[in-house]
Amino acid sequence: MRKGTDHLKVAVFYDFSVFQQVISHHLEKEIQLCRIEILFIRTMETLLSALAEGRVDVLFTEFDFLSNNKSWASNAKKLNRLCIENDVKRVMLVTNQHPYLLRHIIDMKFEATLSLSEGTSGFRKVIEVIQQPENIPFVSDLLTRNMVDGDDREFPLSPKEWEVLYLVAQGYSISDIAKRKSRAVSTVATQKQNAMRKLNLSSNSELIKYMYVSGMME
Repeated sequence: MRKGTDHLKVAVFYDFSVFQQVISHHLEKEIQLCRIEILFIRTMETLLSALAEGRVDVLFTEFDFLSNNKSWASNAKKLNRLCIENDVKRVMLVTNQHPYLLRHIIDMKFEATLSLSEGTSGFRKVIEVIQQPENIPFVSDLLTRNMVDGDDREFPLSPKEWEVLYLVAQGYSISDIAKRKSRAVSTVATQKQNAMRKLNLSSNSELIKYMYVSGMME
């Protein structure tokens, strides 16, 4: 929130009406000293335009929605640049994530990172944070505990396992990879299975999120 303003412009980048209603409720309840304008945005193009035009003070989004957005990977740097240039405070909401992936989400250094399950107390703290002039990243207590208490051991993958995961994330099938690398299909399938198990990933969509967030794909 910009110092001295009586008007707070909030963008909610998430296509889920209940979530939008929750955000609206908490903002209107906790912030009573200024007028609140809430923009509900569903496309990356619209979001980037709103940021560039200075129509956003605070951005709320949710990690799964953001990472599943097809244009996020190619626009992540631009989005962050526009937020910095326009002094936009970013709030990331997350569902339960594996501790290793959660650590990388936090490393994205949004001004506030909050679990969707934390309710009123969590939102109240986030609202306090976004009203402060300092940009000191805030991570909720629940997410911090999840990282500390979770099994966060790193399981090193072999070069061939990394190679298979990278190609899968690029859209190649197991048979495609086997042909490209002159390996048996069963060998590639085993390498993928072992790598996914070590990283505690259960689907290709989780794998793609992991690769993007960990910086292994641009």
